[in-house]
Amino acid sequence: MACSACRPQRRVPVDFSKKEPAQPSLVAGAGVLRLAIGAMLGPQETFESYERLMRYVAERAGRRAEVVQRRTYEETNRLLLDGEIDVAFICTGAYVTIRDRVRLLAVPVVAGSPTYASVVLARRGGPASIDALRGLRFAFTDPLSNTGRLYPIYLLKRRFVATPREFFGSIVYSGAHDESIRLVLDGVVDAAAVDSLVWEKFAARRPAPAAELAVIHRSPAFGAPPFVANLALDPALAETVRAVLFGMAEDVEGAAILSGLG
Repeated sequence: MACSACRPQRRVPVDFSKKEPAQPSLVAGAGVLRLAIGAMLGPQETFESYERLMRYVAERAGRRAEVVQRRTYEETNRLLLDGEIDVAFICTGAYVTIRDRVRLLAVPVVAGSPTYASVVLARRGGPASIDALRGLRFAFTDPLSNTGRLYPIYLLKRRFVATPREFFGSIVYSGAHDESIRLVLDGVVDAAAVDSLVWEKFAARRPAPAAELAVIHRSPAFGAPPFVANLALDPALAETVRAVLFGMAEDVEGAAILSGLG
């Protein structure tokens, strides 16, 4: 039984009906660059992690930043396709559905690799393999999430010729990878599929709770979540944004932002 309402209650409220107000730019008289952040983390964690990055990109491109958040991957995709935002950092799965209608700008390199994976997490002492999850409670993140839903569905179909509803006892959608981790820690679900980059960052920053969990499955490597631009965005500005992203590691402030993001 799916239950989209079964989510943790510890999120900090965010008003998604309003865009974040544009901040003063370093460039006098600059236009606006509208940037969105896919909901790969909970809303507060997403904003705190990526807001500085987005403002940096806009300012280095000579624009004022207008940073936008939405609850789902589909909503962010729709903003891109409807021309309501210019640039976005989105999930790989969300990108695949619109890849012919957006401009690919860049992908992040983490620990020397531009890839990531889907990891299935369970509590230590609990189910120790995918086979052991039959009839248990499972958390997906978002319907368009590559690591948090699409890959696990593929895995079930290939290994068991089964759909999630046929295989699991119940399914919930957490809305974000960090929320899926918390659901497993809190015992709300028995296992969850999450982005390996989110998991590794969580494990590095919170080793004690992470030690309570185990990775019981890891997927092959996938291309990392990309930065994309609206096709209607001026090509010269899109190339400027790309150049800013590629030059961050050589800039003191840019390098500090990248370091903070891992």
